[in-house]
Amino acid sequence: MGTDDQGVARVGMLGVRPAWRKRGIGEALLRLAFIEFRRRGYDRVGLGVDSTNETGATALYERVGMKVTRQFDVYEKRLR
Repeated sequence: MGTDDQGVARVGMLGVRPAWRKRGIGEALLRLAFIEFRRRGYDRVGLGVDSTNETGATALYERVGMKVTRQFDVYEKRLR
């Protein structure tokens, strides 16, 4: 838990072990974080995710009402 430079509450990391996925644990953790952020006076919350991951994370975030607000590219170069 933290904030960014625009005063938006941030979920720094969220993970559920593979054997425990699809049981509502991630959703419950997010909803608890939302409650805590609201209690602390924040009116917005955000997080970052690799949109290509195959864990179902993006569907989870949409299910709890989050929307994509920014996207960015990552550049790499192979060093030889």
